[in-house]
Amino acid sequence: MRVATLPVAVARAFPQKLRATVPRTVTHLQVTSRTWSVAPVSSTRSLVAVLEAGPIEGQHFEYGTDWDAYARLKPTTSRDADVRLFFRFLSADSVQVATCESDQLRVEPEVILKATCSSPAVLVNGMPRPVLVEAEVRR
Repeated sequence: MRVATLPVAVARAFPQKLRATVPRTVTHLQVTSRTWSVAPVSSTRSLVAVLEAGPIEGQHFEYGTDWDAYARLKPTTSRDADVRLFFRFLSADSVQVATCESDQLRVEPEVILKATCSSPAVLVNGMPRPVLVEAEVRR
């Protein structure tokens, strides 16, 4: 046990309580929390396959360059799938240099869909150029 002294102002107001005993351990404390908006997590990997993905170099500015990404998607089931894509731009050293996300997409079984970023990623001059894009399917 550790003994802590109360502040001087409190000690003067309550002279009978000059000391307080404070436990140093917290082993018997309980933590509670509330959860809300709980929804089951569903996998989108089995609904849509990424056939191909890559970077698209855009407009050059004096401070940097716009980069976009594309991916070709094919459904793996016989029904429509609503998904989004998360693109990671990787340098030659496999370092992530930027990200972007697509709009909501409806992938239909009859069509191979080409998707791009909803807005381009801006890479400031001096940053490594992306040479590879990884596309992750999300809901």
